[in-house]
Amino acid sequence: MRKGATGLALLLVAVALMAMAFAGCSSSPTPQEAKAQLNTDMQTLNTAMTAFANPATYTSTDSLKAATDNLQKAFNNIVASAKQVKQVNVDNLTSAWNDLKSAVSNINSDQSLAEKAGAIQAALANLQTAWQEALSALNAQ
Repeated sequence: MRKGATGLALLLVAVALMAMAFAGCSSSPTPQEAKAQLNTDMQTLNTAMTAFANPATYTSTDSLKAATDNLQKAFNNIVASAKQVKQVNVDNLTSAWNDLKSAVSNINSDQSLAEKAGAIQAALANLQTAWQEALSALNAQ
């Protein structure tokens, strides 16, 4: 009987340890951690926008789309981080991002990048403005 009690005790300890491990994995970041992550993601987007603004970054439609993919990843991280931060609105940033994506996707094989550069640069300027507004709102918290 003593062996059965020992086995049961070990099983209960194992279950308790697993429960603590799972509880640690599902915890939400603190408000400070969430804000810090969003700030980091905002800076990553700024770096990607700076690279995107450099005309040497995209010399072909394919390189433009690759640069856009880098912006997309940075933007997606902001959206995910913003969900963890209360009172941060990224609607204007999302709208500006969608405008830039549209400007890039509207390039067809009959157009040169130079022909579309004006629309892309204008959309990027709007994204940079929306980014600055979102960063100011985040820092005001």
